[in-house]
Amino acid sequence: MASTKDQLQSYQFLVQRFVSALIMRETDPAQVPFRRLAGAAFASVMIAVLALAGVGIYGLIR
Repeated sequence: MASTKDQLQSYQFLVQRFVSALIMRETDPAQVPFRRLAGAAFASVMIAVLALAGVGIYGLIR
């Protein structure tokens, strides 16, 4: 009988294959489908933070 951990891992594997099949139309992709999206989102947030910090510093000086 499979343990709860084994069942969870098999469920996560199934969900990963299902999502990659829907998004990339490939069941075994070389990369995780949302990896590039997460990196782009993180970079966008960091640029926004830097821009807001620059505007805030400019506002304090002015």
